Amino acid sequence: MKSDLYGLFVPENSAAQEISQRLAQALIASTEDGLPKHIQLGNALVALIRSGDLKPGDQVFPEQQLASVAGMSLGTTQKALNRLAIEGWVVRKHGHGTFVANAQRSIAEVWRFQYLDHFRFRDRVAQRLLPVHTELMQREIVTGPVICRSFLGNDPAGFVQVTRRIDVDAKFCCLSRMYLRASRFRALMQLPAHAFENVNLKEIFVEQFQAPTTGVSQSVGVETFDSWLCEFLSVPPLTAGLVLRIEATTTDEAPLSYQEIFVPPTIYLLDVSSAKRR
Repeated sequence: MKSDLYGLFVPENSAAQEISQRLAQALIASTEDGLPKHIQLGNALVALIRSGDLKPGDQVFPEQQLASVAGMSLGTTQKALNRLAIEGWVVRKHGHGTFVANAQRSIAEVWRFQYLDHFRFRDRVAQRLLPVHTELMQREIVTGPVICRSFLGNDPAGFVQVTRRIDVDAKFCCLSRMYLRASRFRALMQLPAHAFENVNLKEIFVEQFQAPTTGVSQSVGVETFDSWLCEFLSVPPLTAGLVLRIEATTTDEAPLSYQEIFVPPTIYLLDVSSAKRR
């Protein structure tokens, strides 16, 4: 390999050189302050798919080579590819590589993951939606008396609890706690942690479990947060905030998930209108 004019590494054969040059240009175009590097890389790859530089069935650079071409770590590269696989842009075949799945999907579908369902906060002045980034805090199997049982029903295997931190444009954070029946969704415990970052979990349920979200019931209230939650959200003790409780169903109106979202006081508006799919 040799270094190109962007300071990245370029493969020796001409076709790979051309793609790496296009990738370098797409990376520069996708760079945006505040976006993690794996999202920038994912957006750059999607741009190549949309432009036709990468066509359905084409193999993406192997992980190590892509990391060198992009000037990023192997872990960052893997996070980008895993995210694109969940979103349906690529197919990852164990032992064979990563291949372009469908070039016709709109790039807007990638960007909508910046504005996850239930976390659509809007700036009062600019009237723009604020981008959000998610981080997995904890996964565990819980049993005994849990709040989700009345909706999800009894499950001898317990419930998978997924706790994520939701960073809203680096201005404040929320906490999301979701429960699913362990008898069906225990495999969530085996997914890599980064598979839960900056994705709508609905996509994972469809891709991994063939469980589309077909219905949602929401309620909201104002409650005083427990001390641990105040500390987590970086707000004073005894702060009161919004608590959203969301019951989701899947095929045949079967219970799918129960979610609690804790939102601290903020000057930003929470958009509760239905997010339109592009």
